[in-house]
Amino acid sequence: QFSVHQVVGIIGADGKVERAQVRFVGPVHFGAGVWVGAELAVPVGKNDGMVQGTRYFRCEPRHGIFVPCTKERVTAWDAATVHTLKPSPPSYV
Repeated sequence: QFSVHQVVGIIGADGKVERAQVRFVGPVHFGAGVWVGAELAVPVGKNDGMVQGTRYFRCEPRHGIFVPCTKERVTAWDAATVHTLKPSPPSYV
């Protein structure tokens, strides 16, 4: 599992891995199950930590992203293994 402040890799639909810091872990109003809300190091995200009027965390615009834990889209940040991962279908908010 993941914890707030943990550095992770978010795997994009293109297979590229972006470095991010976990800012939220838990249920959300826009999807079932447990989600990870992360602050990306670069502005390629979908939000600023707010989705559909609900604030889960704060970050700069386009630095926030939410990923369901069940989609294998989040991995512990380890530069040696991060580039060997294969993408799965996208599911981002």
